[in-house]
Amino acid sequence: MLLLELQAFCPQSKLVEAVLFFSLRRGLFPVIGYFVLLIDGLVVTLGKMLIFLQIQLLLPPNGASIFFPIRDQYSRAGAAIFIFSHPCISYMASRFWQIDSARGAAVVGMVAYNWLFALVYLGISTFPINEAQFWWFARVIGFCFVFLAGLSLSISYAASKNALPQKYLNNKYLLRGLRVFGMGLLITLATYFYDPASTIWFGVLHLIGASILFSIPLMEQNGNKTYIGLAATCILAGIYLQQLTFDFPILLWLGFWPTGWYTFDYFPILPWYGFFLLGILAGKNYFRGMKPIEYVGKFKPAISLFSFFGRHSLAIYLIHQPLLLAGIKLGLF
Repeated sequence: MLLLELQAFCPQSKLVEAVLFFSLRRGLFPVIGYFVLLIDGLVVTLGKMLIFLQIQLLLPPNGASIFFPIRDQYSRAGAAIFIFSHPCISYMASRFWQIDSARGAAVVGMVAYNWLFALVYLGISTFPINEAQFWWFARVIGFCFVFLAGLSLSISYAASKNALPQKYLNNKYLLRGLRVFGMGLLITLATYFYDPASTIWFGVLHLIGASILFSIPLMEQNGNKTYIGLAATCILAGIYLQQLTFDFPILLWLGFWPTGWYTFDYFPILPWYGFFLLGILAGKNYFRGMKPIEYVGKFKPAISLFSFFGRHSLAIYLIHQPLLLAGIKLGLF
């Protein structure tokens, strides 16, 4: 049973998942399910609500349950999507430590940079955070996140392609893109209430979510020329646009910087989607057919730590800035 498999992966969520499954199975999900999800935490809530919407969209037309037990190919596909995309499940045996540890290193760099930025923003330090070398440091960190997101999408898509029909495969990444973009909207809302003049209207989560959505039609493309051409176009167009300002804000998400505008974080489609495409290209060329292996070298403790940060990069991204600001104001950092 899928419920037993899920509990084996995520034992800390047995009660929550059991209540959700019962409510969904009994047709009480809108009443009981959403209440439980709200208790389960705001960030995880939004992800799970999208996942259960995904499950409802994938239920076979004959009403057969995909939970107890799995009988036909359609319900198997739905169950596979549920397992692959559930936020509680981490496939340790099927993850590349190289990617997780690289993302973890970027997380450490991000937290360090944002700590310095917060000190300057709050007037506690005069650290030259706006000098060129630190501007480039922040961009390198951003590049790592965006490139690795594209790389991970490519690997995940290739792994799921053999298990799922194309319809369900597209639905899986459609929901994933919407989920990540939704997290970006939470950041927009939080920063708007904290400092309206510096609201993050299109940050790194908005970019990654939109990039996943834009890339779904491209994932079946195997030739390098398509990706290289699109990536080069995005990057060059973005570099050109960075030299200009515009009197309208409606295209700021694309890379048209409004005159006199300021924001905490900004990752427009141009040029950053180009780096996401390069990540997809790297995944298709250098990780095709590769199987994850466990790192057993002398740096295993450090690799394990960075990999842990990398596996939980989204959660760390969402909570680290409020914790930094609170800690600085309380004199803890």
